[in-house]
Order: sequence, then C-alpha cells, then structure tokens
Amino acid sequence: TPQTPHRADALRRGPHIFDPAAFAWATERVRRALDGGPALVIIDEIGPIELEMGGGFAPLLGPVANCAVPALLVVRQSLRQALAQRLGQPPAVFWVTESTRERLPQDILAALLGRRVNRPAPA
Repeated sequence: TPQTPHRADALRRGPHIFDPAAFAWATERVRRALDGGPALVIIDEIGPIELEMGGGFAPLLGPVANCAVPALLVVRQSLRQALAQRLGQPPAVFWVTESTRERLPQDILAALLGRRVNRPAPA
C-alpha cells in the first residue's frame, strides 16, 4: 500500500505519526474554552508525546491543573505517576476494565459533583 506523505515536523512515537498543526489547533481551542469558564475540560489522551517528549497537549497541563473547573484527563496506567507529578497533585483515578466500564459514567459524575468515590484498583 502506498505511504501517505507526512510533514517534516511530525511527531513520531512508535508506529504512530502526529501532526503538530492538529495539536496546535486543538490546544488553541482548549485555551479559548478555559478562558470562557467551561463546566468541564476533557482531554483524551495525555500520553508519551506529552509526558516524555513535551509535545502534543503538554502546554495545556499547567493551565488545566490550575483552572477552577474539573478536568477529566485520560492517561495510561503506566503514565499515571508521571501525570500526577506534572500536575503537582494526585488525580482521582478511574480504572477502565471490562468489569468497571458500565459504572464509570456514574462514578465520574459523582466525583465531579463532589461525592466521594472509592473503588479499589482491579486485580
């Protein structure tokens, strides 16, 4: 199959190629939303590009950590500690497994509304 041409400044991580222009576009939209006082910020996902390479959504981590609204950031389990260090605070953790995925929306909503949710890590 023919290869799709990629920009010279593309971010590469394993077999994945990311367009910095797409990240810049999305980052600007999130910054504008933060200025407008959103009810919730969701970023799916914060990964190695952000936490190991400083690219992607990395410029948003400080503003999101310091904004007054709740944020839901998706991160791989292997990068959870790196994200907590970058945010400067321990995040609430919601484990996504086959046995937890049905109740996750309710657990996340409860946490956003300030209700305590204690779910052990899956075995």
